[in-house]
Amino acid sequence: MKEVVQKMAGIEAAEEMTTEQLSAMSGGELLRGEAGYFSQVRNTKKSSQRLKDALASNDLAVGLCLLIAQQKHCVIYKETAHSHLKLVGKLYDQCQDTLVQFGTFLGSTYSVDEYTDRLPSIHSMLQEYHIHSDVAFFLARPMFSHQISVIINNILQKNEQKI
Repeated sequence: MKEVVQKMAGIEAAEEMTTEQLSAMSGGELLRGEAGYFSQVRNTKKSSQRLKDALASNDLAVGLCLLIAQQKHCVIYKETAHSHLKLVGKLYDQCQDTLVQFGTFLGSTYSVDEYTDRLPSIHSMLQEYHIHSDVAFFLARPMFSHQISVIINNILQKNEQKI
């Protein structure tokens, strides 16, 4: 999954980030987009749209995302005495990287309305799908960002009308 998203959407899973990249990731969308690409940047608009369409036509996008999140925590909790600790850690890290990469892809390719319509509520993710709260809030972040922007724009418009 990681390779498919990387090749088709151009979103790489950052395994080791520099301090500068981490600082840039806390900025806006443009800064985050520029910070992660030290390799050759390709135009992936068509292939990214095709991947989005393929996932949407089979209604796989959110299901895959939720399964990756469940698998991430299942790797740890299903550990047995025979499991190697390094292998468990590596599998957990791979699931986390893939989840962040895939969540970033969904957040950047779907419109806010499409994303909101497809993604279950946070309560549903926590109760029904047994997704941990950090992952549920990560997946809901684009919706929250949009709602905050709408509220701020409304406040600014009201203030402009008063002036």
